[in-house]
Amino acid sequence: YSIYGQVGAIQVINQGSSASYEVGLRFTMWDGDANGQMPQAYRIPIVANELFKLYFEGDAAHVWNYLNDGVKKGSDIPEDFTANGRKVHVTVSINSGALSLQVGPKK
Repeated sequence: YSIYGQVGAIQVINQGSSASYEVGLRFTMWDGDANGQMPQAYRIPIVANELFKLYFEGDAAHVWNYLNDGVKKGSDIPEDFTANGRKVHVTVSINSGALSLQVGPKK
C-alpha cells in the first residue's frame, strides 16, 4: 500500500503454506508523517487497523495498542507474542525504523 510520497508504506507479504509463518506485514511509516509533509499519511493507521482485524480479529485493538504504545515510547517491543491464536514475531529495523511482523497460521 503506497501513499503520495511513500511507496510501500505498508507491505503485505504472503508466505504460502511451506513457510514458517503465514504472512509478513511491514510498516515503513508506522508513526505517520511527523513533519506534515504527506497529507495522505492519515491513511496508514486506517489500513493497518483493517489488516489487524483480518488477522487478529477480536485481538486487533489490543495488538494495535501494544505496538503503537511501544513505538511511540521508543521502548523495546517484545519480539514474540500471541494474538487470536497466531504466533507473532516483531522486529524493528534500526536503520530504517520499519516495523515488521511475521504472523503465523491460526491454531
